[in-house]
Amino acid sequence: MTGHGKYIMHTLPAAALLALMALPVSALAQAVNVDAAKKEGKVVVYGSVVPQAMGGLNKGFEKKYGITVEYWRGSSTQVSERALTEWRAGKPAFDVAEGNRGVALIMRDEGLFTKYIPPSSEKFPAHFKEKDGRITPWRVLPISILYNTELVKPTEVPKTFDDLLNPKWRGKLSMPDPTRHTTTAQFLWNLD
Repeated sequence: MTGHGKYIMHTLPAAALLALMALPVSALAQAVNVDAAKKEGKVVVYGSVVPQAMGGLNKGFEKKYGITVEYWRGSSTQVSERALTEWRAGKPAFDVAEGNRGVALIMRDEGLFTKYIPPSSEKFPAHFKEKDGRITPWRVLPISILYNTELVKPTEVPKTFDDLLNPKWRGKLSMPDPTRHTTTAQFLWNLD
């Protein structure tokens, strides 16, 4: 491994693993029209965040705006496949699509998103902001390696990803299947 392998495992830069939120082009404006949304009766969100975590966000939104949130959850890949299929058919059923950076870039390039810069993004670090304003990062997913403290002595804990190349770790590592888990695929892609 080069460059990336030297990062300490618990502080892997998460820029490539940002999960992103954006509005579809059908919004067509910077300002969100709350009155129109209330008439429609709901906002439809496709996202990759587990419902238990989105529950608080959705309830806060519903309380503030009086608009019901209908949340459909899938992996980032499933979110993008569903949103892109609907978009290409000319029948998008979503108002907001949320997923990781990789799939958000694909959806952006296909024209699904319009410019929207929420006021809260003023507080975001500049290197996390997209220049065109069509993707707004709203969460960071740090990657770390967990180990069993009953099986690994403190003196043996790997400090870098290069340390994991030691033959003593062969057959003792696991991770989600990168062909089915976009974040894992992006993580591996960025290792060099």
